[in-house]
Amino acid sequence: MPRILLLLACFPLLSLAGEQVYRDTPYFYDEFDPQRVPWVAGEEKNIEEVFKNYRYYAIVYSQGGSRLSVTEYIQGKAKGVIDYQRDVNGRLLPQGQDATGGAGPDV
Repeated sequence: MPRILLLLACFPLLSLAGEQVYRDTPYFYDEFDPQRVPWVAGEEKNIEEVFKNYRYYAIVYSQGGSRLSVTEYIQGKAKGVIDYQRDVNGRLLPQGQDATGGAGPDV
């Protein structure tokens, strides 16, 4: 029993759009639209389902789900990673932008 509690402590759950997801774990999607307001993730897929696609995305959620790191894969190779912050309206803002969409301070 103590081992189960230890495992649960190591992998805290967060709620995102009514689903339970583990923080710091990649979730795979065949599409990603950061312009959608409020932003909601598409249908989650497993790696075998998306790997066959030319393009797919891996999203890693932070504690609480307010930050996410999106990696775009093209032909199975990581093209780039963009970190986003979710604002109060559910919009995704790339890190380094303020709520008006302008460039914020680099932190």
